[in-house]
Amino acid sequence: MHYILRMTRPLTSFMAALSVLIGALVIIGKDVILYVPSLILSFFTVFFICAGGFVLNDYLDREGDRINHPERPIPSNNITPRKALALSIGIFIGGLACVNFLVLFFSPLSVIIVIIGAGVLVCYEVRFKKIGIAGNAMVGILVALTYIFGSFVVLPPGDILKLNTAHILALLAFCAIMGREIIMDIEDMKGDLKRTTLPR
Repeated sequence: MHYILRMTRPLTSFMAALSVLIGALVIIGKDVILYVPSLILSFFTVFFICAGGFVLNDYLDREGDRINHPERPIPSNNITPRKALALSIGIFIGGLACVNFLVLFFSPLSVIIVIIGAGVLVCYEVRFKKIGIAGNAMVGILVALTYIFGSFVVLPPGDILKLNTAHILALLAFCAIMGREIIMDIEDMKGDLKRTTLPR
């Protein structure tokens, strides 16, 4: 159980989900309490999708991790790749199940944002993280979307696409996370033999 929990990066997944609440809070302030049921649902949607993405990352990066991160569950033989893949699919299903309930609370555009985010995450893990700065940018976009999604929870449909504080936070998050991803690629250069990262 300990190794399964580690693969989901619970703290990072929690922080990503917390960004949804922050996106809502900067829009509506103390009145955010009126949206508690919707925010709880949106929190767990992002948490599950993010956690599923981390497990998928460990599955796809298992060869490189034997060099860069040998302590992780798959290279240390604490879980088989097949079980890790099944776990990732199961967690993703949990997140997408929440999307079905999102329709009861949010506009269709909000649900579309969630589905796009999940799609971008899978595309990044399967293909684009191997392609230089494009993969770094996709991670930045994913984090930025959490703030925008949070604003959708509390905004009327007519105001969803107007420039607001959540969009500014999203831009800042995009820049910060993209820089962080490039730094991580520098640290992982030794094991990224089959990846065309920006540092390589």
